[in-house]
Amino acid sequence: MSYTCLECARQGRDCCREAHAKFLTLRDAVRIAGFLREPVNTFAVYDFLKDKDREEYIYINRHQNYYYDLALRDERLLQIRQKSDGSCIFQEPTGPCRIYPARPLICRTYPFWLSSGGEIIFDGCSSDCPIVCDVTGNDGPEDIAKLSDRSGVARACALERVGYSRGDMKKFLDQMMVEIEDYRENIDAFIAENRVDVPASASALCLAAR
Repeated sequence: MSYTCLECARQGRDCCREAHAKFLTLRDAVRIAGFLREPVNTFAVYDFLKDKDREEYIYINRHQNYYYDLALRDERLLQIRQKSDGSCIFQEPTGPCRIYPARPLICRTYPFWLSSGGEIIFDGCSSDCPIVCDVTGNDGPEDIAKLSDRSGVARACALERVGYSRGDMKKFLDQMMVEIEDYRENIDAFIAENRVDVPASASALCLAAR
């Protein structure tokens, strides 16, 4: 992890502990399975978005392409299983990531995303990221105005904080877009082939209990 991200993790302020869905592309899941030498279904689940996701400005307004769009069909995403507190199952108690060399693309790219024109921008859900707050000088966790960063100065500072060049980040984000398209085309077959758990909705469970 970058020094800044590791410090966030040690202080319990990191995105790994937030109760969002930890999104996996299909190729993320294959990479992690190979790293762990375990089946995909031991760590991945095709589950509903979390309440925290549905509260995000970018989910509600959908003003740019985002991986939440993959959940339009049934409100589900392929994601890493979570601990009872909503944190990632791969995060060690002291903060570091147990699968860091094979971590998902969303973990590599956050707090950045690509605009529809291919420009590196701040991730629409990153207004509470300590790095974004620090480099913009705006520590309001819900204030999304800071994400516009028209001059690009804050983004350049944030890239330096996470230890990537602009070229490195563009490569990861371009890869993310390719893998999102692969996800759209192959998610159903992937779930079936890997026997990924598909939890029932709360309403379905209530109906089954009647």
